[in-house]
Amino acid sequence: MSHFYGTMQGTRGQATRCGTKNSGMTTIAASWEGAVEVELCHDESNNVDRVRVRMIPWQGVGERYQVFDGLVGIAPTDDDAPDKRSQDQAVIDKLRAALRRVLYCPAMSSAKSYEDLENERTRKTINLALEFAAENDPENKE
Repeated sequence: MSHFYGTMQGTRGQATRCGTKNSGMTTIAASWEGAVEVELCHDESNNVDRVRVRMIPWQGVGERYQVFDGLVGIAPTDDDAPDKRSQDQAVIDKLRAALRRVLYCPAMSSAKSYEDLENERTRKTINLALEFAAENDPENKE
């Protein structure tokens, strides 16, 4: 008998899947910048359902980061929030991913200057990296 139930909507319509307490249920939604994985499982020892939400790489792109690990149906509290170091690491990971996209962008190899880049997404990525660097420069801190 199904304990977990999932739906997804795409260009080919809606699809549904079921999972039992023993099998659990895992889903991955991906883009060209990485993926999000949601895992549902039943904790038999406490008789509760748990959820784990993670950002994961997809096709070699994206960073690994656990977003949430807790009980289904109960919102996280401040105690569940990542500590400051984890938040800083998440920002650093985002910057690292943005810079990877720039460094591996084919447009960069032929562009003579930043203004020559035709790809608006690449320009936005560079601007994001520059803004982050300016905001987090230790020399600019008071």
